[in-house]
Amino acid sequence: GAILQLEDVGSDESFFDLGGTSLLVTRVVIMAQKLGYKINFSDVFINRTPRELAALQKTGATETVDEEISGYDYAKLEPILSANNLDNFRNGERQPLGDIVLTGANGYLGIHILHEFIENRAGKIYCLLRGKKDLPAETRLKAQLFYFSDKNYAELFGKRIFILEGDVTRPDTLEQIKSLPEISAVINCAALVKHFSAGDEIEAVNVEGVRNLVEICKAFNLRFIQISTMSTIRSGIKGEVDESAAPTERTLYFRQSLTNKYVHSKFLAERLVLDAVARGELNAKIMRVGTGAVFRRRIPD
Repeated sequence: GAILQLEDVGSDESFFDLGGTSLLVTRVVIMAQKLGYKINFSDVFINRTPRELAALQKTGATETVDEEISGYDYAKLEPILSANNLDNFRNGERQPLGDIVLTGANGYLGIHILHEFIENRAGKIYCLLRGKKDLPAETRLKAQLFYFSDKNYAELFGKRIFILEGDVTRPDTLEQIKSLPEISAVINCAALVKHFSAGDEIEAVNVEGVRNLVEICKAFNLRFIQISTMSTIRSGIKGEVDESAAPTERTLYFRQSLTNKYVHSKFLAERLVLDAVARGELNAKIMRVGTGAVFRRRIPD
């Protein structure tokens, strides 16, 4: 009741129906841990009432085995991961970057990639954006560009910057990519960055959206650059892990905790990309972005 600022909360009332938010879930977890209860973020989303959370404590287990994670054969990715080292990065053949498709251009990272491309490359950039009734995609993108770069690129729209109205969760809207001339690569910055959701919207964008883009790139021999997050290897570790096996850019799964839905989705997206590369079906690179750090995962051709 204190967190929701309510005087009385029934044992069978849903936290979210009473006004709970993802942000307030953090306060629930912190308060519960201070009181000695083992609760993680995903527990509150799955067990939404006080009664369900209390029952969870009686079972003594707050986390079930994720077969989707543990049941995968990670050994087949080792040749790809082991080749992701500094020597290969320095000595590897640079692949030319011609015209590209950029998803998530309106986001913080996407808009900076757009700006850097325009300033330092000579090609065309096609920005895949979802349409909104209140404001055209082109208007929104122009405003974002001006806000972050303090420079007017309006005259480049239709010449070097093009708008593709589409959605990574809708494969039919991605078909237009195959008709673009001289496209060499797709850079995927599209992501739902909230950490928890009651539904499957995070997975729809962050996993199935990547799957849809990968299929397009495989079909038309386009290079794929997946923007990921350092959180995939900075999550809490489950069980005992050898301290010498510290996670690096050559690490994918080491029994880290993936209960955070955002981190879980970005992990699965990385694995999906690596799996396609290991099969010889995709030319791709994964870039893990963090505060002040980027891990570049160069994948051999």
